[in-house]
Amino acid sequence: MEFRNSKKLVQFEPKYFKEFVAVQGFHYYWLSNRISFNLGYSDEYRGMKDLLRGYAYGVKKYQFVSVLRDY
Repeated sequence: MEFRNSKKLVQFEPKYFKEFVAVQGFHYYWLSNRISFNLGYSDEYRGMKDLLRGYAYGVKKYQFVSVLRDY
């Protein structure tokens, strides 16, 4: 399976936030996501982009991530 040139546009589905918290944990959602020492991002929610990327390319699919475009 080749992912080198695969790109996805994904979106977080807020109505499934309970599933997200059950999978990821409340600690990440409320604390770790806001306090980050990764200076590579200027957004408040620094880890969310990477987190959604992981779920988008993962084998298991979750309702809280929808793929808008796969190109």
